[in-house]
Amino acid sequence: EPTEEPTPEPGPPTANISLASASVSDDAVVLDIDGLPPERVVVDVKLSSKSGQTTFEVQNSDCSVSAGDPLHAACVSGGGGGAAVMLLAPSRFQAVIPLAFPATLTSDELTVTISIAGYDDPSAANNRATFTFTPTPTTTTPPPTPTADLQLALAKDDDTHVTATVNGLPVDGATLVFDVVAEAGASLSGAPDGCTIAETKVRCEDVTGPFAGSFTFAYDPSIAPVDVTLSVAAEGVIETAPVDNVASVSLGTAPPPTADIAVTVDDNQLGQGTGRFRLTVTGLPTGDGPTKVRIETSTDNPQITLEDIPVGCAFVDGSTTVVECDPGGPTFSGVFDMDLQAIVGQETVGVTVTVSVPGNVDPDPSNNTKTFSLGAGGVIGLLGPLVGEGSALEPVGTLVEDLIDLL
Repeated sequence: EPTEEPTPEPGPPTANISLASASVSDDAVVLDIDGLPPERVVVDVKLSSKSGQTTFEVQNSDCSVSAGDPLHAACVSGGGGGAAVMLLAPSRFQAVIPLAFPATLTSDELTVTISIAGYDDPSAANNRATFTFTPTPTTTTPPPTPTADLQLALAKDDDTHVTATVNGLPVDGATLVFDVVAEAGASLSGAPDGCTIAETKVRCEDVTGPFAGSFTFAYDPSIAPVDVTLSVAAEGVIETAPVDNVASVSLGTAPPPTADIAVTVDDNQLGQGTGRFRLTVTGLPTGDGPTKVRIETSTDNPQITLEDIPVGCAFVDGSTTVVECDPGGPTFSGVFDMDLQAIVGQETVGVTVTVSVPGNVDPDPSNNTKTFSLGAGGVIGLLGPLVGEGSALEPVGTLVEDLIDLL
């Protein structure tokens, strides 16, 4: 009895598919696939990237891409002409698969390979395509640059501290940068809390709302006053009115000038109830503006006061014992008279004279005072710090007799 041959099992169906074209449009791979079987199939599309930075964009559509395998897309033929797959003819469709890539990518070389699961392809050589991908340049409009009208004001707190106030900052705040200029001999030594110093610049980050901060300066008091100037700008902000972004202030007080003056009293005489003395002051300052010599007198008899004073001198505030004189140079010399008629029971009166220069400091005031006895014949003798200066005067009558002898 003849044996029947077993019926061979049918092999897998064949589909001679090919890539008619492969390109990129609007950062998506566009594939035209030919040779599709008439039935609905799933075309596998695999992607390789030379840079390793380009993948398919994850999506769930007629060409689905999963997050776990972004280099593989599954495209359903005859998917109804959706956005991902377009049926072009009974045996052709077009697949559009968006690409994902970093913003810094400028170019890449891509290779795509197609196949149909469960189908043999008698000629797979035409299932692959390699092409260059150049991302579409992105044009982004930068946000508008903020504007502001900053206003800077300075207030002197003391001889070394200045408070800077800034108003008019942008709503979102800004980083303030101060440029500090100090007069020669002075330097910036401290900045407001939260700010940093870099040489002559002070940077204050992320300032919102009105700003107020203290700046510290160092200098030798002998050079006072010193001028300091601050200007302010906001980083990344257009200043609409820079005229009020700069302010200056003067720190410290100039030390008073010095003048080591000295006073001497010389003999003189007048007679007839009037005592006269010549007062000379040396060491007066010059070149620093107008100078006044203050002369203060006192006697051991309060009824005795100055009667006549030199030209260029004036009593101070109605006083009869204190005068101020214009010296006109480094030395002053003038004759002063005192009315001695009030002396009762005494021939002389004790006089003390003290001189000073208002607005000046005398480093050695020990030679600024003279004390002497004054009579109708003039200075009788000097007392006080330099006893013996001057000499006794001859009485007025004796001088008259000498004059008659001469005649």
